[in-house]
Formats: sequence, C-alpha cells, structure tokens
Amino acid sequence: MKQKDRLTSRLFIIATIAFYGALLFSGYIIFCDIFIKPTDSVMITPNHNYGYSVPVSLQLNKPGDSTLVYKSNYNRGSGQISTGKSYPDTWHNEFYRKFNDSTLDKTLTVDSLTIFNDHFNKINSEFSDIKIVNAEGFVVLNPKDYGLKILLSLKNYILLFVTIYVLWFTRSFFKKLNLQFSFNSASSRKLWVIGNAILSYQILNWILCIIIKQYYTRIVIDTFATNGHKSKLYTLYPETEFSLGLVLLALSLIVISKLFSLGYNLQQENDLTV
Repeated sequence: MKQKDRLTSRLFIIATIAFYGALLFSGYIIFCDIFIKPTDSVMITPNHNYGYSVPVSLQLNKPGDSTLVYKSNYNRGSGQISTGKSYPDTWHNEFYRKFNDSTLDKTLTVDSLTIFNDHFNKINSEFSDIKIVNAEGFVVLNPKDYGLKILLSLKNYILLFVTIYVLWFTRSFFKKLNLQFSFNSASSRKLWVIGNAILSYQILNWILCIIIKQYYTRIVIDTFATNGHKSKLYTLYPETEFSLGLVLLALSLIVISKLFSLGYNLQQENDLTV
C-alpha cells in the first residue's frame, strides 16, 4: 500500500506541475497576443498580428536528378525536360539531344541528395536508395478574411484550453487517489470527463480543419529560371488533423471510468453485505 501511495503522490505532483506549467504558458501566449507584436526574428503564435499555425503536408515536386530548361533562339519555343535513373532510355536520349543542341538557350540544374551522420560525414553509401515522398509540418497564416481568422484563432486556442481542462481533472483524479486508493464515484466521474474532453476536442478540431480547407486548397512555391521559365518546386496541402491514438486514449479512459463505477458499486454492495 505504501508503494501505491508513493506512486499516486508522485503522479499528483507531476500532474500539478504540468497543470500550472500549461496555465502559465497559456497566460504568456494570451498576453503576447494582446500586448506584443512579434517579428520575423521573434515568432510567437498564435498571434492576431503575426498569424496562426496551420498543419500542412509538403510535396516536393522533384522532376528528376537533372533538369534542363531550354528556349529556342529561333522560334522562341521553350520547355523543360528532366532525366534520372528511374527514367526510360528514351527520356535520356531526348535530354542529351537537347543538351547538345547549340541552337537552344539552356539552363541546367542538377539535384543531389546527401545523408549525414552526427559527425557531418556523408553516409549515402550505406543506403541503396533515397526517395523524397512528402513531409508534414506547419505554416503560419495571417488572413485578411475575419471569418478565417476567427476559425484559425479558435483552432489554436482550443488546444490550450482543453489541455488546461484535462490537466486540471487529471490532477484532481490523482489527488483523490492519493487520499483514498480505492474505487470511488468521484474518480470514475473524473476519468469520464477527461475521456470525453479529449474525444470532443478531436472531433471539434477535425471539423475545424475541414472548414478551414474550404478557404484554400494548396500553397505552391515556384522557382524561376534565368530564361523566364517557371517550374513548381514545393506544394503545401492543408492537413486534416485526426489522431487515432487520441481517440483510442479517450475511449479507453471512458471504458476505465465505467470499470471504476462498476468496482465502486460492487464495493458498496460488499460493504452492505458485511
């Protein structure tokens, strides 16, 4: 029993530190949003002056290992052709034909991918192939449309408020267990609230992501060659955040709360029987 008491006591201390830390951090964010205007060197989000973070997935539009942008000096025709080890021989032949054509004004770009270790040594030889598919991250948007600004602000701040709410009930749950390490209705209720709060946040955040995606569909980053030819380099797509792990955690807490309630009822019946 003493080991259980020490465990619940430590968990209560950790939950208390996390709760007050989240409270201070949220207060700092709100203070900066109201009174401080961030700069490019000091970025604080969310902020109505600077912008709001939005999850995106990045797709790298890499046409090949080598890209030749060309423009004819006679008929002013222009185009772009790429080659790489995954391209067929016909592409290689056409690429080198245009590369050796003296009547074309050409700009050649050669891409390379290098993997480094902690000592900044190249370790490409340790891998048979390297492919860039996509990546996930965040961009900061500061829209002029007040409807979108409100949605982005709500999406950013709801996470702070739900975090504080969940940590408060988590702290209260461990405090109750620390005082009474047994089945009780109060602990069951707190677990039920925590689980439903996490599940509600996930559903609301998912709905907000879908609504926000109606305002824009992609962010395209272009690159321009010296001969005026434009090619698409990166494309950022808005992500619809949905965490299966959070949903399973929330459902698990709800189930455990029902077990706590069942255990409490059985304990009450046993006490009355005795």
